[in-house]
Amino acid sequence: MGANVLALGGHAFLASGNLTAALLLREAGQVVHELELDQFALADGGPTCLVNILP
Repeated sequence: MGANVLALGGHAFLASGNLTAALLLREAGQVVHELELDQFALADGGPTCLVNILP
């Protein structure tokens, strides 16, 4: 789940509990938002699964 990251304009959204991924993203200059996605993770979902592309 640490590799499932949604990156938008200098912000990185990832499931909480991925300490190494969050640390590396912060070191790379990203603003990290850790989200509680436990229920989505049970179905192999993550932050990228919650995005709806608008035309």
